[in-house]
Amino acid sequence: MDKYAEVSAILGKEEIALDFIQKNINQGMLLRSYLHNPVFADVFKTDRGKKIVSDYEADRSEYLATLDLELRSEIQEMMQNDQMYVEEQEKRNVIFERNTSRLIEIFEEIGYPGNNIIGPFNVDFTNSDITILLMHTPDSIRINYFIPKLKQFVKEGSCDPKTLGVVIDNLHLFNDELQIIGTYENKEHNMISDKDQVNINRLEIGLPTLEMQEKL
Repeated sequence: MDKYAEVSAILGKEEIALDFIQKNINQGMLLRSYLHNPVFADVFKTDRGKKIVSDYEADRSEYLATLDLELRSEIQEMMQNDQMYVEEQEKRNVIFERNTSRLIEIFEEIGYPGNNIIGPFNVDFTNSDITILLMHTPDSIRINYFIPKLKQFVKEGSCDPKTLGVVIDNLHLFNDELQIIGTYENKEHNMISDKDQVNINRLEIGLPTLEMQEKL
């Protein structure tokens, strides 16, 4: 929506640009991201633009109040811990085990901690996407718990289907097998050769076909 907002501003369509800006702000984008962009100078000179600026702090506070920021911070800390002790696998395994247990608690108590619960990246410009944590769960637990749960969350609309695809493909690649969803690069070398089956697998979890993905 940022690109749409910029194009609209360049074309002099201030109202349309403000529609996109307002939608992004409502989803956590910081106002300064637009105020520092000279493309939007005239947009914020309009009455509506001025109102968005004057109402921003109150609207921002109201939006943040809808999020579980404590959980967001906890997940970010889990992700930091996940990257510790890269050359000491035994210590990493202890962290992986602890994070796995906590993820199960979160899934059972809250559901998938996506944008609607902890907010998107642009809330604080710090990654809080749990995909990396899911990739470091034990195979048996991933197969029997996390993948079925993620499928449920995808159907409910709380989880991005690409997250599910990455978790499945990572499991195959880590076990010296070929990816079956096609979420990783080097598809010609590390993906099963039956592209029709790959497309079936992708559609089953809510992803577009490989051909459509290329167009997107």
